[in-house]
Amino acid sequence: MPLTLFMISMIAGCSKYKVSSFVMPSWNTQLSAPLFDRTYTLGELLSKDTSMVSNGDTTSIRTIWPVNAFELFKTQALAGDTVGNNLEIGSIPTFAVAEGQNDFTVSDPPALQYASYDRAITPGSVAFVPPLPKMKRTLVPADSFPNFENATLSSGTMTIVLYNDYPAPTDFVNGLNFTDAFGNDVNIPIPGNSIPPAGTVTLIRSLVGLTVSNRPIITFTDSSKGENSPAVLKSDTLLTMSATLSNLRASQAYAIIPAQNPIRISRTTTLSDNNKVQSAGIQKGTLSVTIVNDYEMSVPLRIVVPSLVSQNNIALSDSFDMPPAGTITKTYPLTNYTLEMADPATGAPTDSLLYRITAYLLGSGNRFVKVSSTDSIKASFGLTNLQFNYFTGEVHLTHRVNISSTTQKINLGDFATKFSGAFIFGDSTQLVLNIDSKSAIPNKIGFPDSIHIKLVPANSKTGFMGDSAWADALILPGQSKSIVLGKSFVDALNSFTKATNTLPDEFVVSGDATINPEPYKVGTVSSGDIIEGTGTISVPFDFGITNATYSDTTRANGEITPAITDSSTAAELANVDSGKVVLEVNNGLPVQFSLISQLIDTVTHQVVATIPQDSIVIPAANDFNADGTVRSPVFSRSEIPITHQQAMDLGRCYMRYVFGVRTSTTRQTVLFTQNNTISLKAYANLSLTVDKNLVGK
Repeated sequence: MPLTLFMISMIAGCSKYKVSSFVMPSWNTQLSAPLFDRTYTLGELLSKDTSMVSNGDTTSIRTIWPVNAFELFKTQALAGDTVGNNLEIGSIPTFAVAEGQNDFTVSDPPALQYASYDRAITPGSVAFVPPLPKMKRTLVPADSFPNFENATLSSGTMTIVLYNDYPAPTDFVNGLNFTDAFGNDVNIPIPGNSIPPAGTVTLIRSLVGLTVSNRPIITFTDSSKGENSPAVLKSDTLLTMSATLSNLRASQAYAIIPAQNPIRISRTTTLSDNNKVQSAGIQKGTLSVTIVNDYEMSVPLRIVVPSLVSQNNIALSDSFDMPPAGTITKTYPLTNYTLEMADPATGAPTDSLLYRITAYLLGSGNRFVKVSSTDSIKASFGLTNLQFNYFTGEVHLTHRVNISSTTQKINLGDFATKFSGAFIFGDSTQLVLNIDSKSAIPNKIGFPDSIHIKLVPANSKTGFMGDSAWADALILPGQSKSIVLGKSFVDALNSFTKATNTLPDEFVVSGDATINPEPYKVGTVSSGDIIEGTGTISVPFDFGITNATYSDTTRANGEITPAITDSSTAAELANVDSGKVVLEVNNGLPVQFSLISQLIDTVTHQVVATIPQDSIVIPAANDFNADGTVRSPVFSRSEIPITHQQAMDLGRCYMRYVFGVRTSTTRQTVLFTQNNTISLKAYANLSLTVDKNLVGK
């Protein structure tokens, strides 16, 4: 029946009654008001940072059975560190060598002449030759040896020639005595102890060990029985003698020293720390050489270090004159030199660095100088601050190579503001570091590296740094090594969250490496060699246990507006008799949600009402493709009764929706993608009482 007819019938049916006043009728009607209609993507729910879940990446975030936790995967390059200044070996300690002449050549002096006389004899007379009584004679040469004053001889021969001028046999008792520079007599026997008239005897005596003066004295005792027949006495000379020194070498002397054989020093020094080199390029370093000349004469000198080769492939060398009894120190910068120390026969690396010094003893000219077998050329060598561009051989570096601190950012975007709750890291949390060492020299085999990695969770906003996690690994040349930080990593993370009730937003990775740990290998390392890699962090967040929450509001473009903005609808809110909020959800995420709606005052921003008091559970999507992605969303509808006052508040409040994220209950592994969505649609179904007394007013 039409409403007009219905009303007329009602009036007609009541006309037999008299009413004191006329009252307009009232009735209930339904009003549907939209509140909220929005679709969220997973990327929007988790973070505004598109670098974390971008381009539909299905490996960035996922849930893993049985813990059913969100798991973040992020791979980031670690800062590479070159060997750099660490390619150095300990300084080679200064060592000294000395080399001298055991003896010195002394030029053979002219022969010395001796003679004995009897002044009673008249030369040219004829007489019986009288006997000569025994007489001790001391003969001193008329001259001296001109080229030395004294010499202790290590070799040498004295040749004495005796001529008997007496016309009768002359007898000698115990031969001749040669007196050295210290007054000691050295006997030189005469065969038969007799020399016939006008006879000659040659005597040869070694002078080894004797110190000879430049005027050697000869003593002897002679006698003669004479002759019983007359003879011509030709001279008053009884005996003539010559002494010749030859093949002289002196262990010490004060003499004019002629040119000697050069002093040649050839020595090796050993590299420190058992380093063995085939070839090594020197970036910097210094060779220091100090030479001491003990000799009292100038000595030209040449130094050659065959193992140190310049860019022109010329061995390091130098020549200079050493002053008499002088000292010279030389310093040689070794930048751009190379160490070439391979064994010439096998090519194997060695630890022996060869030095050669040649000292030229050119003699003292016309000067008398003191020389001794203890005199020498002394040299001390030191290699300091050796740092290399590259090193081929068996390297044992003094210092471990530092792996610089790298901050691995874990940017969770708006988690800090949109999510609340504690976080627990499960045992499947891990950090995988893929580390390798790369040679900067093509076609060179590098060394193994012993890596020691330290990882510290940190929060960049608070500056808090947690406990450390450690890992060790051996990286072989040309191979990448995966270092897995497992339990110690989990312990460090949970210790961090327990201490701060926050998530770390970065991990600080650092460490060091030992180049070529035992057993030692032959290879090449250069200052440009790099230790580098990537870090892949797998971090599960167990939201289902910890009740993390996410909130959003009915704000539009940042403006705060009431939930119901239609003016006609808002005007009817005072007539609300009862109502309910209907929530329709299409959940395309493999996680469960709980939902609480709140009315927030547009002016004070205080919570006016929570609708409902208990959260609504939105089921997780459970229809998956073979690869674990969601095939189709799950639809759910919930009706939430609201009071008269709550309905009236819709006109002065905006609504906030708080999502409680829960992990999937499925036993299979499911993947999250950025394009996973959840659609939320909310509207109010309100029952209004229409009072016609108010119509037109």
